[in-house]
Amino acid sequence: LVCIWKVKNQKNLEFVLSESLKGHTDVVTTIAASRQYSVVVTGSEDKTAVIWDLNTKRYVHSLRGHESGVQHIAINHTTGDIMTCSGNTIRLWTINGDLYLTKSACPSSEFIQSCIFFERKLTEWNSKDLIITGHRNGIVKFWLKQIEMDAKTGQEKWSLALVYQIKHENRFDRALDKSDIVALAPSNSKKTLFTGNRHGQVYAFVLPDTTDNFHFVREEKYKECMTCKKPFTVLERRNHCRTCGGLYCSSCMSNQPLSCPDKSTRVCKFCFERLEPVCNI
Repeated sequence: LVCIWKVKNQKNLEFVLSESLKGHTDVVTTIAASRQYSVVVTGSEDKTAVIWDLNTKRYVHSLRGHESGVQHIAINHTTGDIMTCSGNTIRLWTINGDLYLTKSACPSSEFIQSCIFFERKLTEWNSKDLIITGHRNGIVKFWLKQIEMDAKTGQEKWSLALVYQIKHENRFDRALDKSDIVALAPSNSKKTLFTGNRHGQVYAFVLPDTTDNFHFVREEKYKECMTCKKPFTVLERRNHCRTCGGLYCSSCMSNQPLSCPDKSTRVCKFCFERLEPVCNI
């Protein structure tokens, strides 16, 4: 069953059952809604996803063809595209339920752990729609939807290209680096990506041209470089990385600033290696 509830905003919140929808034959595992398109999409262990009309509270269409249960669903509130993740495979559908893209996002022995459409405001650097998926071992992948030529038919078709990959890096406990990425969420400004792992940790990846606040570690807590462990002295000054907020010696800071549209900033070598390619996406 898929249940729709009304919330009464009284002194004490009250939930009133509005409708019970029947369309799946097994456990419902995931749900996504779009106010803009007035639809709800549900996924189930029965290997299908179902589109429901929020206005009429009625069944619209079933999305079939998944090899296993549907674990994750996302809706693009701008285009109406629907993404379903089943096993290691991403599928993209139109709002009318037509399948137009299938892509294996990881080895067949692994499952996609989370997914979102990253709908960003158009600027000089982010004029392209991205899809983001979370995976095992702390890995987050960025995919670009594009048109390519089919070598067999000679016709154009939609495809997903892996344009970037980041990984949770915990410099204090390396054991946490292997934790699965089970949650993804952009900030309201669409300039920061929050990722959550199975151990309950949340990481914030701030894009280089952001205006979000900086957060630095407290200088009195660290007497040595966080990378090479060189002690800070009168001659060895402390340097804050403008991205991760860590404290580093001059040798562990990047020799060149990270350059993105309208802004250049100095970061540690660790962050420079991972963020410099983002500026070219």
